[in-house]
Amino acid sequence: MPRARLYPSEEVFPSEDLYPGEGDELASRSPGLRVREPVPMRQYILATTPRGKTYRWGEDEANADHVFEDLTDSDSVPGGCKELSVSLPRKANVDYDDMTRGTRIELRGAGQHTVWLGTLQDTPRTSGDKLVIAPAAVGYQDDLTLDESAQCIPLDSDMSGWGDPSAARKALSPGAKFNQNAQVQLLPAGSPETGGVPAISHSWANMNTTPSSPDVAESWYDSGGIELGQVMLDFDNVKGDGGAPWNTGVLSLKDDIATGGTFESLINFNAVDYSHAVLTIAQARRFFLLLQSWFGGERVGATGNWEEQYKNVKVQDAARLPVYGTWPNVGVLASDVIAYAVGRWAPRIKFSTGPNGTIRPTAFPIPHLAFKESTTVKTIIEQSARFELPEWAVWPGQFGPTMHVNPRGQREGRKRWRARIAPTQLSDTGQSMSQIYNAVLVQYQDTDGTTKIIAPPGSGYQLTSEACIDRDPLNPANAIPGMRKWKKIAMKRVGTNYGAEKVAERFLEEAKLLDGAGEMTLTGFVEDEKGMFWPYYYPKSGDLIDPIDAAIPGDRYIVSANRGRKGRSNAIALDAPPASMEALLERLDVEEVAFG
Repeated sequence: MPRARLYPSEEVFPSEDLYPGEGDELASRSPGLRVREPVPMRQYILATTPRGKTYRWGEDEANADHVFEDLTDSDSVPGGCKELSVSLPRKANVDYDDMTRGTRIELRGAGQHTVWLGTLQDTPRTSGDKLVIAPAAVGYQDDLTLDESAQCIPLDSDMSGWGDPSAARKALSPGAKFNQNAQVQLLPAGSPETGGVPAISHSWANMNTTPSSPDVAESWYDSGGIELGQVMLDFDNVKGDGGAPWNTGVLSLKDDIATGGTFESLINFNAVDYSHAVLTIAQARRFFLLLQSWFGGERVGATGNWEEQYKNVKVQDAARLPVYGTWPNVGVLASDVIAYAVGRWAPRIKFSTGPNGTIRPTAFPIPHLAFKESTTVKTIIEQSARFELPEWAVWPGQFGPTMHVNPRGQREGRKRWRARIAPTQLSDTGQSMSQIYNAVLVQYQDTDGTTKIIAPPGSGYQLTSEACIDRDPLNPANAIPGMRKWKKIAMKRVGTNYGAEKVAERFLEEAKLLDGAGEMTLTGFVEDEKGMFWPYYYPKSGDLIDPIDAAIPGDRYIVSANRGRKGRSNAIALDAPPASMEALLERLDVEEVAFG
């Protein structure tokens, strides 16, 4: 006879360090054991000051100053641990050491598992019959926005960022004619004269070859103060004599030319017809690059046409993150960029990399990603993650706050829960045909500056993909023969064909999820997929939950959780906030556009 589901007993297992479900194993070995009480729900907080002293706040503390009330905490994805607040009765006119801003706040539950981790930010006081301090803490995801000086150039493929030499550069060589007789222009991808790839062209119809006043063509790249590390390009001598005494190549510049900066030649393409080059900038503090072309000799009656093209120019900063792909279609991985940014500008957050790491390798080589203006790590993560849209968050880990980047719903330790809709008061958004589509067109600006559209097969557009059409027979829009429910959206930032496909897939997938969007309130104990019961505070964002008797079957994705100690409840949002097509568009960093 199968035994009934049992809770661990407080009487038999007095320690609160017990995992829910452990009592079942002991009960199976001791048939006569009677289990009368569920595992304790008690929670406590460890407050560790910046000086390293730890205080315990709990409902069972003997010291009245450390007995907390009105505990609430929350989390969300993306993001992780979000906010925590609690009330502590304290004496007036006492400076409490555990109220120091920056104190580490660790909320623990049954089994001594950390369910929330952050730092103390505010300590407001309320006076009345008694003084109450209400410390408020923020999760370590806040570290991703603390330093606003983050700048990096993982891979800059935007060749429109190359400009003319400055007035200071021209003043350095007053006899030279910088970009006067020479025509300097950006030839975008698709230009027949470049073979279809983007290029910076230096050309002359007629050239002045007098050594004292040469015609010089220069294209300058300003890193915005970021130390440069590498430049990759193809050189093509298209027209004219490329032999001596030509001076053609790539140089780097230490500091600003106006302050007497020093030039360093990285390569000279003299007498070279075609070359692919990967050039390392060895010395530190190289903030400028220039592509230079000029004829340094003298030739009587020098007439004719000259042209040199610098193709597929790509710049990296001193970090020189690995590039993947086949030249010239190369890029950097979001996982590498995120690990670099977190490690440099949010050092309190831990992580590991690799297939079994907390930051799992992403797959798509991002062709262009540059942050020349000061920003935050959070912005770098958001812009890196938008190509594959992984789940990212800062969660408690073995060694402290830990960054997790992984495919949606596949975080290590992710749990799957199940509950019935009546006791959880499931509030569904409900099925709505207005939010269901069976095809989508995605418009984006390519790295070469052109606007492109990727569409479903058979649509008549040049770029098509199966990712843009939903053939799911359970999609309500496909249940009606002949129905075309199509939508057009536009990516807000520079994109790629692959990125547009991923956006199309995610849009069609999540638009259907809006039918399952809603809210649930978990109270008391929650059952996991193995039938074990856990206190209400364990389900968190990124977990899955199955409302087993809901009208819409299947798992729902928890996007936020708000826990309240007073009611022993956990209010969770499912799949997306209710009625949130706007939220979906914002999450994908796209906007609606009209057909036509």
